[in-house]
Amino acid sequence: MDKIQTFKTPSGDEMVIISKADYDQLLAEHDGENEDNGTHDARKVLRRVQAGTEPLIPIEVYKMNKIEGLSRIRAWRSYRGLSIAALAHKIKKSQPYLTQIENGTRKGTLATMAKLATALGTTVDCIMN
Repeated sequence: MDKIQTFKTPSGDEMVIISKADYDQLLAEHDGENEDNGTHDARKVLRRVQAGTEPLIPIEVYKMNKIEGLSRIRAWRSYRGLSIAALAHKIKKSQPYLTQIENGTRKGTLATMAKLATALGTTVDCIMN
């Protein structure tokens, strides 16, 4: 930014005067921030993805879950190339217990779901149905 001038109004508000070139540059950098909520929300998610704070679901996992009908845990397990026995061993739980969680006939504790998410390299949100 070139030269910036500041002043206070009689009511105490701080004001800034900038050049037209700087103003135009600011507009260009923030273009679209007054878009409809859907587009604005998508831009916020994109910024979180770029910052590494938004969990990503690989397209293969998405397809296995949404198209093939596999549970999220099973889809992630298949994506990671793990057998049910290998994953059960990794999280120190029995294979039948993990099978029940994977099939939805039993709910895992939050601690178990956290172990599963860590072992699968994802977040708890991404494996919960």
